[in-house]
Amino acid sequence: MIKLLLAIVTSQALFTFAQFLISRHDKKKGILAEIKKDIKALKEFNKDESRDLKRLQLMTLIHIHPEDVSDIMEVAEEYFVNLDGNWYMSSIFRQYLDENKIEHPIWMKGGK
Repeated sequence: MIKLLLAIVTSQALFTFAQFLISRHDKKKGILAEIKKDIKALKEFNKDESRDLKRLQLMTLIHIHPEDVSDIMEVAEEYFVNLDGNWYMSSIFRQYLDENKIEHPIWMKGGK
């Protein structure tokens, strides 16, 4: 009889311990999922900020140093290709190219 009670108590303790480990694992999984979600949001925010900063750099170069074609083209390629920028900047950039008789680059969406 004592062996049977000992077996029941031991199995109950093991079951409780297993439940504890499972709930702890699930809690960690939930925390990790939340962290991954936050990291993804931060990456997206960082990409938006990088795009905005590069757009400002491009506009500044076009309006203050329009003769620095190589620098403008480098910043423009980074903005349009790597950062997938567009918004209203493509029309400003096209106008700059046309006014300065610069051939539209191949990488430019809708370029000539």
